[in-house]
Amino acid sequence: MSVNFAPIFNGWQGFTPGGIPLSGGLVNTYLAGSSTPAYTYTDNTGGTPNANPIQLDAGGRPPADIWLTAGQAYKFVLTDSLTNLLATYP
Repeated sequence: MSVNFAPIFNGWQGFTPGGIPLSGGLVNTYLAGSSTPAYTYTDNTGGTPNANPIQLDAGGRPPADIWLTAGQAYKFVLTDSLTNLLATYP
């Protein structure tokens, strides 16, 4: 399987609107333009999928890299730990 490094959320730290780390926040991944969940992967082999949603650690960072299936368009939905919508990235 061919995968590409995600252009979003890698090397990233999320913060609440109040400026504190987005501990336990969630990054949901979908096929672009839909609500169909889409796999992402932890490394460049595409062998190990990330959880979906990806739960951010105590510092507001993803626990692993995010790699995407080559040729697949994604939508990312960022929420806080209570699933309140913070942002959508089509």
